[in-house]
Amino acid sequence: MPETKIAVIIPCYNEEACVEQVFREISAVKVKDCIVQPVFVNDCSKDNTLSILQQLGAKYLNLPVNLGIGGAVQSGFKYALQNNFDIAIASREAKGAVRYGEPHYRHIVGRVFNTLVRLLTLPELNDTQCGFKCFTADAAEKLFPL
Repeated sequence: MPETKIAVIIPCYNEEACVEQVFREISAVKVKDCIVQPVFVNDCSKDNTLSILQQLGAKYLNLPVNLGIGGAVQSGFKYALQNNFDIAIASREAKGAVRYGEPHYRHIVGRVFNTLVRLLTLPELNDTQCGFKCFTADAAEKLFPL
């Protein structure tokens, strides 16, 4: 059976404080019969995010203009699909998840919004606003045709 290739898409904007730790932790993930590849999407960071990714030898896309999180995620999806990867997501609410530099009020507002979304449309998802999304290659192709 061929190995499943999973691209973990990580949009980045000024993430020099945590990008190395994220790279190391995702790179350490081992899943039976799977290749797990972190793919960082640098969205025109103004800090040292890009140089850190280069020093780490990380797989990354360097966007020529700032597209925001939606454009960065879409760029990562396109890369994953063009390279025959399935796509993975995480949740900022999962056990052990850590938030960096997020003001307390923003977390509260996000949780209130997420609760409303869950009540109205997606009860099974714990973190609908996280930039980390998961699709098989077939599902992603249907949702985001190239």
